[in-house]
Amino acid sequence: MNTSSVLVALLLCFTLVSAQTSLKLRVSSGSNKNWIAVQVIDAALSTSTVEIKQASSQLWVSMELQTTGSNVGYWTHSDWSKSTGFDLPLSFRFVGSNGFVVTMNNAISTFPGKAQFYDTRVQYTQGGIPSSTSTVAPPPAAATTRPTAAPTTKATTKPTVAATTKPTTKATVKPTSKPTTKATVKPTVKPSVAATTKPTVKPTAAPTTKATTAPSSGCNAPVKMLVPLYMYPGAQWDTVIASANKVETVAIINPSSGPGTSGPSGSFKTYMTKFDQAGIEMIGYVHTSYGARSISEVKKEIDEYASKFTSVVGIFLDEVSAKDSELPYYKELHEYIMDMPGWKYNVINPGAVPTSGYVNAATQIVSFESTSSKFAASSNPSYASCNNKDKFSLITYGASASGMRSVVDAARSKGYYGWVYVTADSYTKLPSFYAEMAQYIADGN
Repeated sequence: MNTSSVLVALLLCFTLVSAQTSLKLRVSSGSNKNWIAVQVIDAALSTSTVEIKQASSQLWVSMELQTTGSNVGYWTHSDWSKSTGFDLPLSFRFVGSNGFVVTMNNAISTFPGKAQFYDTRVQYTQGGIPSSTSTVAPPPAAATTRPTAAPTTKATTKPTVAATTKPTTKATVKPTSKPTTKATVKPTVKPSVAATTKPTVKPTAAPTTKATTAPSSGCNAPVKMLVPLYMYPGAQWDTVIASANKVETVAIINPSSGPGTSGPSGSFKTYMTKFDQAGIEMIGYVHTSYGARSISEVKKEIDEYASKFTSVVGIFLDEVSAKDSELPYYKELHEYIMDMPGWKYNVINPGAVPTSGYVNAATQIVSFESTSSKFAASSNPSYASCNNKDKFSLITYGASASGMRSVVDAARSKGYYGWVYVTADSYTKLPSFYAEMAQYIADGN
């Protein structure tokens, strides 16, 4: 399989019918000219069948839903009968258990080499298939420029050099959130011109609606892993891939204390493709200096991820304030991040319980970040419950394998933590018990 070829361009043709729904679709980065995998992420209809049709055929062929392996949840189809691969463009038909049908005519037309999410307004009808004489949906209007508000300032200075030494025994201080590989020195001079507009690269066909779907939640929702992956790609990234089929994983990538300026290349590009194929979602690291960093500078780094790291589906904001005085700053960033086409995560890390207003300024909140021995006795957010457990995450360090199990057990006992990560040392290397942790969490789900 040629994993470098990816399907992304969506040009959707519809028949106008009586109702509308927002259908969110992801095309796997492993898709190529002979094999395709798509995931229906969000739709009003509960999808029971997905069918595919090539341009040279009038025949709809059922796709296969994968229930095991690295493509769990994806509908796949292959055609190795022709050396040239599929006859493009490809059309799709989604049949819901309630009888509704959605047809996407001429949906996939190119192989430009990116993996993307799509959130697209489509029409659907009951008891019939839309005709082949569908009308072409007009192109979406250009995105309007978002105003950049003046930042709320705070007398907080940020060290210009990130610590490069990590404890080799149980940690008693918080490890640095900056990688020791790549650049570890922050620039002392801020850019004189900060970007205030959204990048225009992103998907070839921009979505016409904003992604608003919240992650799965509820008291019985499984515990997931939010992994700070602050090391250069290699064997440790392979370890994360090896456990991806056990527990849902979101990885925080941190190329250079942020996105850097050049975008992914070499091993970074290779391993981000591997993560896409394994179903591991990635979010980009950006620090905010507890609200003291210029909001335009923060947005500029967000834009770098959006335009150059096309596999990224959100942002991890580090060094986040927990005070009401900084809340407008983080609400503005939250809106900015969630307006990015296809993005679904804005994870904030105050490392402590913030005021209740922050619930509306993030998709997830890291409300505990300290040594593992302190977690069991930590205070609970008064506004947290198992009904919104997907909202809360914890990150602990200084743990042994048995300490890891104690933290996971305590998180389940508290009842409102949907995301967990435990490490022995720093965020620049995985704990030796990483695979055991993934299995232990999976066994309890």
